[in-house]
Amino acid sequence: MVRFVVALILTTLLAAHSLAARQDDRVPISGRIVDAATLRPLAGVAVRVVGIEAAVRTDGDGRFTLPPVTPGSLVITARLDGYRPAEAPVTVGPGVPAPPVEFALVPETLRLAESVSVIATRDEREAFDVPRSMSVVPETELLRAAPRTSAEALARAPGVFVQKTNHGGGSPFVRGLVGNQVLVLVDGIRLNNSTFRYGPNQYLATVDPGTASRLEVLRGSGSVQYGSDALGGVIHVRNRDPLLSAGGTLPSIGVNGRLMSQGMEQSIRLNVGVATPKVAVAGNVAVRNFGDLVAGGDLGVESPSGYLETDVDVRGVVKTGRSTTLTVAYDHVYQDDVPRWDQVAQRGYSRYAFDPQVRQFAFARLDQHRTDSWVDGLSVTAAWVRSRERRERQRVGSSTLTTEQDTVNTYAVTAEARSAPWPGLTIVAGAEIYSDHVDSWRVDTSISNGTAVPMRGLFPGDAAAQFAAGFGLASYRKGRFGADGGARYTWTRVTASDPVFGNVDVSPGAWVGSGSLAFELAKGLSAYGSASEGFRAPNLDDLSTLGLFDFGVEIPAGELQPERSLSLEAGVKLRAPRVAAALAVFRTNLSDLIARQRVPAPPIELPFPGEDRYYQRANVGEAYIRGIECEAEWRLFSTTTLFGHVAYAFGQNTTVDEPMRRIPPLNGLLGLRYDGSGGWWLQASLQAAMPQDRLASGDRDDHRIPPGGTPGWQVVDVFAGTPIGRRFTLSFGALNLFDQAYRTHGSGIDGYGRSAWVGIDARF
Repeated sequence: MVRFVVALILTTLLAAHSLAARQDDRVPISGRIVDAATLRPLAGVAVRVVGIEAAVRTDGDGRFTLPPVTPGSLVITARLDGYRPAEAPVTVGPGVPAPPVEFALVPETLRLAESVSVIATRDEREAFDVPRSMSVVPETELLRAAPRTSAEALARAPGVFVQKTNHGGGSPFVRGLVGNQVLVLVDGIRLNNSTFRYGPNQYLATVDPGTASRLEVLRGSGSVQYGSDALGGVIHVRNRDPLLSAGGTLPSIGVNGRLMSQGMEQSIRLNVGVATPKVAVAGNVAVRNFGDLVAGGDLGVESPSGYLETDVDVRGVVKTGRSTTLTVAYDHVYQDDVPRWDQVAQRGYSRYAFDPQVRQFAFARLDQHRTDSWVDGLSVTAAWVRSRERRERQRVGSSTLTTEQDTVNTYAVTAEARSAPWPGLTIVAGAEIYSDHVDSWRVDTSISNGTAVPMRGLFPGDAAAQFAAGFGLASYRKGRFGADGGARYTWTRVTASDPVFGNVDVSPGAWVGSGSLAFELAKGLSAYGSASEGFRAPNLDDLSTLGLFDFGVEIPAGELQPERSLSLEAGVKLRAPRVAAALAVFRTNLSDLIARQRVPAPPIELPFPGEDRYYQRANVGEAYIRGIECEAEWRLFSTTTLFGHVAYAFGQNTTVDEPMRRIPPLNGLLGLRYDGSGGWWLQASLQAAMPQDRLASGDRDDHRIPPGGTPGWQVVDVFAGTPIGRRFTLSFGALNLFDQAYRTHGSGIDGYGRSAWVGIDARF
């Protein structure tokens, strides 16, 4: 026994010595990555050693340094959205510094084939390998199209249809659903809160697209991955984090501006930053003046619709350990006097505006990535989100100005762990806690004598909501076969004190699950099928709203059950050297839908003079949505790509045997993109929608939808840009070349008429 113990100790010491020696032999690998066309350094490129999951990203000068690696023959890969992935073999000798690795990435025209996504599995994977439908708007597209709002950035994405109630809004439809039935995330934190209303809303427009690095859309239920509200899908806005330098101190400064014809926009943005190997800090300030929208044809100026916006964004990254980083961020978006032109033009108001509309967002996130642990990734986040929406309205001929304000403070803590216990299997598990606290008030002020009368706000003044959830996701890949699955449980509680309509105290819970299978039919051709459950817990807007909406007055509902869905999807994906394509068919069955029902006038007098139609929410709906989505890209030549997508959805409310409300028409886009030598580029597109005359009774009552339905439309846009030296970029856009008068279905304001914009970007 003694001999055995001695032998074991000696063996352990020798192994430790050998391991230490091998670790001493490890050497770092460094290098630089540039754009092959312009030779500009590329920041944010993901660089990794094949066989090691953890990646580093290039700094603002395109430089990177990988952690020390074991000597031998290695392969280094580099990937950045909008560029063709590249790899390079490297031979590393013991204790001998490896020669610098140089990459010149070529712009990739087949973006569908090479996009990387996190949204569907909460783990970074190539979109082609995920057995679900998704859309990715990369940073290159955001820079080229220079969208005015995050909602407009999604208007050209496959499978997304954007409605605009007002010029300062924008609400994306995903598979026929919208509003609080589609979940929006910002850097992994929910933008949706317990006051998000049914139907279109404007909140995505409070997310500044100028700081976004990419937008991802999961089409179809995402409740297993992200919880309540994700019946139709999930939209994730991922902002740029400052990048640590590969060595030394790296300061940066940038200025960009944009001018639009007919006074529709004057914007300027300043960004500054400094990066070291341990700490990186960056900040942005933008002032954006949006003039009244000028519509196509003979529609002319739609006034009032313009507004002023100020954006502030500050972020910092601290390397707190060999494999640990701390990220802190603060965003502030302030929109001043955002009008609803439709209420002024069609509903008899002299004033109707959001004044102001404010969103503040702060978080601290600790990330750990290890290659020598069973748990190779861990992330813990604490966040605070504050939204403040003030509404002012006054009818024509009335001397009363009504002012309402809702302020929601959301506190959140999330934790997520990733593990790859054996080859081919990845597990992601986590927990989330969110808590909303609402302050809501209303004041009616007499313009003639200044008398102010306080009243109950849209929500009771002490309303609150909390939810806690735990989830687990697993993905397995072996050869030509792949499988994904997951489950989540969410507990919710909503409370409010209402002495008139009764107190609210509901606490529903929900289990949901999902599963999918994929099989590679041939090299580059994959077929898949998926089934996923979804739910939406009733929120404060459903349970306790007292206020006006588009065609009546809503009164509190009391107790409701969660909405549920079952989404089925089947599709194929193709990836070839010159062609990439995806085709999906889907059906979503919806049950316990929460809908407004007309009710008799309440027995008490309510402060809504002239209104005689009252509504209350109830679980009364059963419905389904089925449809098809197709997207494709074809590289005609090395620099020229033809691309397009089309989507169709058919929705039917089986409870009342009529179409579902606001279902988008058949719509799509066809475009041609050219990337010239030296980095200049040109892109033209035709975007179109068919008429939508399948209307629900609520559609026919909606003043935003013309009698008989929304006409079809076709719009041609052109974008172009060119680098000027290594520090300047000039870009240009021409919208609606043929000046068509058009409106997306359900919108309260029309689309842009013939117009142009010019932008310049300078980086130092």
